[in-house]
Amino acid sequence: MLRNWLIILLCLLLLMSGCESGSDETAENEEAVSEEMTVMEEQEQDEVYGQVPYVSDMLDEWLLSLKNDDLNTGLSYFTESCEGRLIGDSVNKVRDLTFWRSYLANMMNLYVDATLEVETVEVNGRGTEGKVIFIMEIEGRKAADDFERRISADVVYIDGGWKFSRYEELGDRI
Repeated sequence: MLRNWLIILLCLLLLMSGCESGSDETAENEEAVSEEMTVMEEQEQDEVYGQVPYVSDMLDEWLLSLKNDDLNTGLSYFTESCEGRLIGDSVNKVRDLTFWRSYLANMMNLYVDATLEVETVEVNGRGTEGKVIFIMEIEGRKAADDFERRISADVVYIDGGWKFSRYEELGDRI
């Protein structure tokens, strides 16, 4: 919609500038309008995709905290009452931070390396809530401990950053 208005504006400016000035000024006006359109298109893209990269950045930062064995930072990415369903659980349960601390500590003790691959990210129009599905690949200390887990998580933007409000292990990578 914005692009249509920009095209109409460009046409009007070109028509008006053609009536009032010579070819040198017309070229300058066309260049100025072209630059404005480029800036507005970039802003439009930023508005559409504005928060999505930050969810992915949050996952990268969270993974880095796990790799650095920084339990407190890793835990800071969970809300106080984050729901969770791990492999073997029948339903989602509200878990307190003590549970998530134990979960992360066990993960840190298990792996030698870990990677994340983001499958999908959806964020609401206000950029305050979202859903992400990602694959966490764990290389364990023993080859038998290696696994790839598919995880679905709801995230909320609070306290200046994204946090997990629901964390659900869906099973092995499909």
